[in-house]
Amino acid sequence: MTNKLPSLLALILMAIFATGCTKQIENTHALSGTWEWKSTDGGLGFHLHQTPATTGTTQQLELKSNLQYVRYTNNAVTEEGTYSLTEQACIHDGQKKNVIHFSGSPQTYMVEKIAQQQLVLSDEHYDGVEILYERKNEAHN
Repeated sequence: MTNKLPSLLALILMAIFATGCTKQIENTHALSGTWEWKSTDGGLGFHLHQTPATTGTTQQLELKSNLQYVRYTNNAVTEEGTYSLTEQACIHDGQKKNVIHFSGSPQTYMVEKIAQQQLVLSDEHYDGVEILYERKNEAHN
């Protein structure tokens, strides 16, 4: 029994530290808007290179400031729900970055880059993909 105690204590401490590595993010302002898919690149051996032209599909991701989202494929709603943001260290560069969790999908996406007109997400795998979106200009009445 005494030999198992240090292992059990180490396991409990690792669980505490692992759950403390993510932080809930409240500010969604920079992400809010409609994002148009431009490309997906990566995969094992960097073999995957997809665009709307190569797939014959258009995709948009609408992220609302009230933590609702809608995915469109060829202008039809294909998924909708809620999303949340956490912060964790990236496996590629060790930097703390936002991670998006979608209610309609088990897949999470790391926000690699967010700029005024560009959003780059990754699936946070060593042989994973990067997905490039551009902000869709909204028509103002």
